[in-house]
Amino acid sequence: MMIEDAFSDNFTLFVLAVSIVLSFVLRRLIDEIQLIKESYSKDLILFTEKIVEEHPSLEHFYQLALLFYKNKNYTKTDEYLKKLIGEGVFEREAKFYLILTLVELGKQEEAKNYFSSLDLSLYSKREVLELKKSLIKTRNILELKEWLLNVLLTRVPLQLSYSKDLSFSKEIKIIAALPTRYTKTTLKFQNIDSYIFETKDQHLNRNVELWVFKSEDLNKDENIFLELPKTLANLHSRSFPEVYDLQQGSLVFYSKEKFEGDHFFEYINKLETKKKFAECFSLWISLFTQLEFLYLNQLTLKKMDYTQIGFHSRKECIFIFQSLVIYEEEASLGILSKIQESFILYIQKLLEKFSLDFEVIEMFLRSFEFNHCSLKESIHLIENLLQEYLKESRLDINDLLKQLDLLEEIHRSCIHGLKGKFSVYQRYLYDQKKLLKTFFRDLNIDDVNVKMKYLVKKKEDLMSLPKLQVFSLTEEILAVDFEKVLLKMFQYKNELGSLDGDKNAEFFLQTQSSFFTKLSNSCSKFLKDHEYDLEEGILSFIKSNTEKDNIDISIDSQLISKKIRVVHKAQFEKEIYLLFENAVNNSFEAGSKSVSFFLLKKSSQEIRLEIIDDGPGISENILKELNQGFSHGLSIGGTGLMAMKNSCNIIGAQLELKNLEESGFSLSIDLPSFRN
Repeated sequence: MMIEDAFSDNFTLFVLAVSIVLSFVLRRLIDEIQLIKESYSKDLILFTEKIVEEHPSLEHFYQLALLFYKNKNYTKTDEYLKKLIGEGVFEREAKFYLILTLVELGKQEEAKNYFSSLDLSLYSKREVLELKKSLIKTRNILELKEWLLNVLLTRVPLQLSYSKDLSFSKEIKIIAALPTRYTKTTLKFQNIDSYIFETKDQHLNRNVELWVFKSEDLNKDENIFLELPKTLANLHSRSFPEVYDLQQGSLVFYSKEKFEGDHFFEYINKLETKKKFAECFSLWISLFTQLEFLYLNQLTLKKMDYTQIGFHSRKECIFIFQSLVIYEEEASLGILSKIQESFILYIQKLLEKFSLDFEVIEMFLRSFEFNHCSLKESIHLIENLLQEYLKESRLDINDLLKQLDLLEEIHRSCIHGLKGKFSVYQRYLYDQKKLLKTFFRDLNIDDVNVKMKYLVKKKEDLMSLPKLQVFSLTEEILAVDFEKVLLKMFQYKNELGSLDGDKNAEFFLQTQSSFFTKLSNSCSKFLKDHEYDLEEGILSFIKSNTEKDNIDISIDSQLISKKIRVVHKAQFEKEIYLLFENAVNNSFEAGSKSVSFFLLKKSSQEIRLEIIDDGPGISENILKELNQGFSHGLSIGGTGLMAMKNSCNIIGAQLELKNLEESGFSLSIDLPSFRN
């Protein structure tokens, strides 16, 4: 027993001694880590400042100010934000971060002065609450909080210095050496000169790619490894990965945006399934446009790999995440040639798969193959192709809307009236004499004759519509020989008075009463299914919008009905909602305080919807481009205005955009096949 106690005491002393030694080693290690961390941060900021000095712009100054803020260099943040406010740009964002910065610097009074001068309507409720909370806090509370955290956490960041001598695997050593902002880090694959990890960036709250240089390989050049991130950092394009972090210390690495979405041909196939061919063409235009963008920056793709090109679901634009190289004419022409070949092959398959029959496509293919198009010419040709396709699609929609208009007129002017005329059979079902006398009166027969002849004429109008796509109701009407019904009516009128003649006339009225009742009910249901209440749609949208208190609706007193005819109701509801959403979001993002919807009577068959805001409007160049037609610079991502224009093309509506004289922006939509 005594031996066991002695052993226990000795072991306790041993553990205590080891703990004391380890605490000193750990404290020294912590101090070294802090120095390395500060060095990394300083290197990153110096590197970024150098980039901004080489490519000065107010947008770069704003990005640099945010970088200083995230790294808690509040003095520099204060300096750059005040520069931006002095220039009158990014004022909304700059004042927001400046107030937070001044609080951190202990300049409470100055922060309060800036807050009192803010136009709070420009900020969300969350942002206003954040500013108010920051102003309530005092420096003493903040310092106490920081002190307590330091004591509780022993100032130990969960990060180790990268050492080549550790006995762990390379993967574990790298993960241990990463800054604490990166969590859930896993190795995905390796390149010749780098390890590629997937990790969650807690600052951004999203997954990113982390590229780490293989520094243990003395044959690898660190500068070559850093060429791509430095190139991407200078592009400032939504269609290429953004570089978030770049560090050159004991561990050389950078983090960049991870692709989220479908690869190029996967997304094309999805669009084809929904028969959104216009968006397919737009995606190709965007691809050619980004090649042109690279050319302007003296760059090109290292190779043509469609698995590293896709449609970014969060950014809603084409996204190219493959390696880039310095522009060389021969290599660039090779890339262009491969994309042109892919596009020609795609168009040919599209024609076969969907039996599209546009003469302009055949002409396009000939031009594309034999003219050896340059990059600009390729874009121009595809834009023309898209314009022609949109015209064809628009004609199809317009034909269907004309057909709807005719069907409504046939129902209202003919079928509904004829149903009423023949319904006399139900009224005098048990009184044959009164039935025949009432229906075959000369005045009544003349009225039925007029309605039936008008119906025959409208049926001819239906048949004469160009490129007629037939609704089920149209087929039902076209299948009836109304002239034959007229001949029968007059025949039975002449045979009245005989036993067989009266029976035949009664049976004729019975069958026509049943037929026109069913036909009229079919028309009513069909037209109801192709009807949309614009006022209800707008009110429903306003109710669901977060800025509903700043949106209102006004209706022209001359507008009796707010219902319009639509070809595909579900599609129309989707597109008109997107149109409302884009219009309102664009307005508030541009600084508007309110948005108004106006419903106006344009004509007996058209309704005009105007969406007006009190914002600054848009550039006259962009406005001219949008009103004239499609622009490759604005296709697939980049502006909600282009999305609105595409929505209008899909539903067959006319769109007009204009800046108002004093201030504000107006968006007018003329919706067809409306009846007052």
